[in-house]
Amino acid sequence: NIVDFVPPVATFPANVTQPADNNACSSQVDSLTALVSDNCMSSYTVNWTRIGATTGSGTNSANGIYNVDTTTINWQVIYLVSAGNNDTITGTTTVIIQDTQNPTIQNCPSNITVSNFTGVCEQAVTWTPPTISDNCPGLTVTQTSSPTMGLGPSSDFPVGTTTILYTATDASGNTSTCSFTVTVNDTEDPTFTNQITSLIVSPSPNCEQFVDLSGTVAEDNCDLDSMGTYVGGLSFSITTNSGGPPPVTAANHGDPSGIYPVGDYDITFTAHDIHGNTASYTINLVVEDQQNPVAVCQSLTVGLDSTGMAVVHAADFDNGSTDNCGIDHFEIRYEPPHPHGSSNAYRDTLKLLCADVNQTYMVRFRAVDANGNTNNDNTCTVTIVDDLPPVAICQDITVDLATGASPSVDVYADAMSGSPYVDHSSYDNCTDPGSLKFRIRKDTTGSFMPAGDPVTFDCSEVGPNLVQIRVKDNEGNLNFCQSIVTVRDTTPPVAMCKDITVELNSFGLVSIDPIDVDDGSTDDCPDFVLSLSPSSFNCNDLLPNPSHTVTLTVKDVGGNTATCTATVKVEDKIAPTESCQNFTAELDATGNVTVVPDNIDNGSSDNCSVTTRIVSPNMFTCAHVSTSPDTVILTVGDQSGNTSTCKSSVKVVDNIAPVAICTNVIVAVGSNGQVDVGPGTIGALSTDNCGLFSFTLGVDTNRDNVVDSTLMP
Repeated sequence: NIVDFVPPVATFPANVTQPADNNACSSQVDSLTALVSDNCMSSYTVNWTRIGATTGSGTNSANGIYNVDTTTINWQVIYLVSAGNNDTITGTTTVIIQDTQNPTIQNCPSNITVSNFTGVCEQAVTWTPPTISDNCPGLTVTQTSSPTMGLGPSSDFPVGTTTILYTATDASGNTSTCSFTVTVNDTEDPTFTNQITSLIVSPSPNCEQFVDLSGTVAEDNCDLDSMGTYVGGLSFSITTNSGGPPPVTAANHGDPSGIYPVGDYDITFTAHDIHGNTASYTINLVVEDQQNPVAVCQSLTVGLDSTGMAVVHAADFDNGSTDNCGIDHFEIRYEPPHPHGSSNAYRDTLKLLCADVNQTYMVRFRAVDANGNTNNDNTCTVTIVDDLPPVAICQDITVDLATGASPSVDVYADAMSGSPYVDHSSYDNCTDPGSLKFRIRKDTTGSFMPAGDPVTFDCSEVGPNLVQIRVKDNEGNLNFCQSIVTVRDTTPPVAMCKDITVELNSFGLVSIDPIDVDDGSTDDCPDFVLSLSPSSFNCNDLLPNPSHTVTLTVKDVGGNTATCTATVKVEDKIAPTESCQNFTAELDATGNVTVVPDNIDNGSSDNCSVTTRIVSPNMFTCAHVSTSPDTVILTVGDQSGNTSTCKSSVKVVDNIAPVAICTNVIVAVGSNGQVDVGPGTIGALSTDNCGLFSFTLGVDTNRDNVVDSTLMP
């Protein structure tokens, strides 16, 4: 009996987790084969059994299709141990097939929008539900609505938006949703229950009236917007058709009651529902003034303007007219018609001209209020006067004095009186220029000259002069103007000169007055001015020529000039001022000395300049040493030949020592053993500037450098 004691080696498949196949509730699994090895290859068998989501049994491989959920595979390996004797190896594999696919929803309805049913705040809505499927059985479907719950196809939906949600859930908990909205719009406007289209009232005496406009009522298929912006769901606005601001301010309520002035108003009420729908209607309110003004007229006196015209406005005649609503304007007309007029209709103004001056006209006057009501006519008068003075216009003029012994010139006020004249086209609103009356005067004080007479100017008034003219119109109105009359003297003077001789003063200067060279210059006007150039001279003018030409200018009050020339001879007749000092003169090496002016001059001066100085005598020699001091004379002269002299003493001195020159000599001793040597022998070559000198001789017998004896020559 053969026995196999070695069991097989079995490796069972690992657990499997995988998703189901697409659009299926199962999945093919191909990894479920047990691996067995044995020393006796044909001595075993592999069996398996499935329990759970997928059932069945078999041998060898367990590959196949497995349903969604968990399947357990129980494995058995049966092997032969000995004849008629088997043994078993077991194992387990878990297969999990997961459903990861969401349900499919098709034909989900689109968003639905409808309008409300007339008169109510809702609408019935229906739709076809979507098609829903899943890859596995066990699908459940729910349908909900929000915010209003319980609504479905064919339900009555309220105004607003309701969300419909379909939810599909399979057995594995996978879900899909489908949603859409059902919107019911409130498209129905509110309505008014008590409409009126027009209202006419008359004002109280103050031209305004309180009007009660309360009581407007509106309703709506849903609700009016009375909880938010609008009181009672109403608002109003006012348009003033007659102009001006609305008397009552627009507001978010339904009561525009208030005080309304005379006028035409459109009052528009607007109803607002909670969904923004509005409806409006308009009342035309007319506050009508039927009261006439009370006109009060005053008479006027008016003056013409500068154009000879007066425009009188109707309002000028008003003297306190009144109206309950206020007067808009006034109207006037002549009564009876104006003698020069073509129409006598009521108008705003009357135009009056120079022909109307000093006339009084009857005028009919009435007031018209803003609403066209007018009063019965009143009458008053208008009197026309010309109280406007002429326009006096002066011009500045320049006039020339006549030539003669007593020059003068006449100046007139206007051209009709004579020429030259000051008027420069003066005019008046009514009086013709040729009829104006002119008078003139000097300055702005004093009496005016009689009409037509001039003012006269003479030499004393050469230059600018203020004049004034008076202009008078036919009504006696006066006006004045000023101008400058510039009087000129255009006749030049006659200049006459004479030659003169002048002397410089002690300072070397001389000034000449123009009258010194004037020889009877003349002019028509007596007050003329003389000037001279040049008018001063000094020492420099003495040379090289003392005669000089000067120009005399004669200038009269009119600025006219004339000139002539004269010769001025400049002379210096003042002698220099001399000053001397004593002097000590030292002889020179030659025994001579010369005294120069600087030695003697002690600051001599002249009004111009000292040009010459001479000392006499000025040369001295050794002979003067014994006779000094000597008297000398200093003569000082200027450039004009004027001279003066002074004396001083000159002391001559010889301060130069002799020059001693010794000469060596050889002498022979006589028989007596002696020799005579005199100083003259030794100093024979000595010299002096004056040549007068004496000798002495000293002898050093013992040669000790000390003179032992002195010998005279």
